Amino acid sequence: MSETFCDYLQKMNNPLYRVILAGEFQVGKSLMADKAFLQGKGLLRSGIGLPTTSVVTEVSYGETYALSVYYRGNNEPIVISEPSAADVVNYTTAKTEKERTELSEKIEKVVISVPDANLKKYAILDTPGIDDANESVMLNSTFPQIMSADAVILVIPPRSLDSIERKFLQGSLFDKSISRLMIMISYDPRHPMGKQVREELVENIQAELQMMGRGYIPVKICCYDDSVDEELNTPEKVRQAVDSFAEENVKQGRVLRVAGALLNELSSFENELRSRLELNGVGQGKIRELELKLEEAEQKLTSRRLAARAKVASKESEISIALKDRLQIAMESLKRSLMSRFEKCKKLGDVQDELVVVKNELEHSIKKLFEQESSTAKKQLEEVLSIVDAELRNAADELIRTLDFGYSINTGHLGKLNSKFLTAVDYLLAAVLSPYALLLDVLFRYVLGKLPLIRNLLPAVFVRNQVVKTIDESLQDISEKVVSDISSQFKQSFKRIENDINLHFKHLYQTTIMPILKAIEEARNTQLSEGEIDSLKSKLSTVCGIIAELRTACV
Repeated sequence: MSETFCDYLQKMNNPLYRVILAGEFQVGKSLMADKAFLQGKGLLRSGIGLPTTSVVTEVSYGETYALSVYYRGNNEPIVISEPSAADVVNYTTAKTEKERTELSEKIEKVVISVPDANLKKYAILDTPGIDDANESVMLNSTFPQIMSADAVILVIPPRSLDSIERKFLQGSLFDKSISRLMIMISYDPRHPMGKQVREELVENIQAELQMMGRGYIPVKICCYDDSVDEELNTPEKVRQAVDSFAEENVKQGRVLRVAGALLNELSSFENELRSRLELNGVGQGKIRELELKLEEAEQKLTSRRLAARAKVASKESEISIALKDRLQIAMESLKRSLMSRFEKCKKLGDVQDELVVVKNELEHSIKKLFEQESSTAKKQLEEVLSIVDAELRNAADELIRTLDFGYSINTGHLGKLNSKFLTAVDYLLAAVLSPYALLLDVLFRYVLGKLPLIRNLLPAVFVRNQVVKTIDESLQDISEKVVSDISSQFKQSFKRIENDINLHFKHLYQTTIMPILKAIEEARNTQLSEGEIDSLKSKLSTVCGIIAELRTACV
C-alpha cells in the first residue's frame, strides 16, 4: 500500500478533528473564525480588493493566547504571546504575487492558541481563497490542508453556487472522497434580503447539491446579529452548529477518505492482475512486443500533453491581449465621462454635490464594466477547458487503442479536468473595492478635507480644476494597476491549467502503463502454475467486487 493510504489509516483514530473553512476570498471565512472561535478579538481580518492571504491560519486550544509561526523544515515555531491583528497579518499576508509565493514557500502555517476547552476536540483552519490564481499559494497552503481535512465548511455569500465553487466541490472534495461538508451562507444584515428570499436561496442551493448527488449536505445561513430572524444569528449558535457538524460527520468522513484511497490502490492493482494473467506463458517475443507498445504509448502521451499545453498557451495569449485592450479603452472612456461631470459646476457647493454623484457613478460604472468583461472572458476560459478536456479524453482513448491489450481500462474520471484555478475575471468585481477605496481616499483627503479652509479663499473654478486633475491622476493610476493585476491573475490562472494537465497525464500513466510494466517484470521471472492462475483469478474477482462497492460508497 502507498504512504498516502497508510497515512489515512494512521489518522483514523486521531482524537483531534481538523475542520477547514474554505471559500472564495472575502466571503466571510476569517470573520466566522474570529467571531465564533476567537471570541471576536479581531485577530483575523478580511482584506480589501485582490487576495493577499498566503498562509493557513489554524485556531486551536492553548493555555494562553499565542501565535505560533511554523517555518518549513523547522519543528520549533516562533511564538508571540498575546498577539495583535498586525502580528497575524505580518506572517500570513503579502501584497505582490511574488511576495505571496515566497511567503507560502517559507511558512507552512500559523497557529493561534486560544484558552477555550471546546477547542481541545478540534482545530479550525482558515485558508486562502479557493479562487486564488496564485498556483504556489494554492499548492503550498490551501490544497494540502484540504487534503488532510476531516470536514469542510464552504463559506459563500448570499447567492447560488458559482462555477468556481461547483468545480471546487467536485474536483477538490468529491473526487478526492471528501464528502463531509456543510455550506454556510454568510449573510450581512447591512445588505438586507427578505426572509422568503433567504429561504428560497437555501432551497436553490440544496437543489443544486441534489443534482450533484449530494443532497445530504446541510446548507445554513449564518450572521452575527441576533435581531435578524435566522437560525444561526449569533457567534455562539454558529459555533454550536460547527461543533455538532464535526461530531456527527468526522468519523464517517475519515472512513470514506480511507475508502477513496483504497479505491485508487485497488484500481491500479486490478490492472496489474489482469496484465499478469494475460502475460503468463506468452514468451519473450510477445513481452518485448508489448514493451514496444508501452514505449509508443508513453511517447504519444507526452505528445498529447505538450499539444494540450500549447493550445492552452495560445488561448492564454489571445484572451489576455484582448481583455487588456478592452479594459484600457473602457477605463479611458470612464475617466473622460467622470471628469466631464464637473464642467457645469460654478459653485463650491456644486463641486461638493457632484463628488457624491461621481462616487456612486464610479462604483456603478466599474461594476458594470467588470461584469461585462467577466461574461466575455468566462466564455473564453470555458473554451480552454473544453480543449483540455478533449485532449485528456483523446489521450486515454488512444492509449487503450495503442496497447490493445484485451481488457478495458477505466478512464472515466480521467477525462475530467480538475480545474482548481481562478478565472481571473472573477477578481474583477472584488477589485472594485481596491481602486474605489484609493480614489475616495485621494478625493476626500485632498478636496473635502480642505473645503472648510478654502471655501472663502479660492474661486470655485480652482477647486473644480483640482478635483478634475485629481480624478484624472487617480484613475490613471487605478487603470494601470487594474490592467496589471488582471494580466497577472490570468497568467496565474493558465499556470494552474498547465499544472492540472501535467498531473492528469501523470495519473493516466501511473494507472495504465506502470501496472503493466510491473506485470512484465513478474512475467519475465515467473511462470505461473495452474494453482497460481486460479488464485490470481480469484483475487481479481474479489478486487473487482470491492471496487464496485467502494465506488458506490464513496459517492
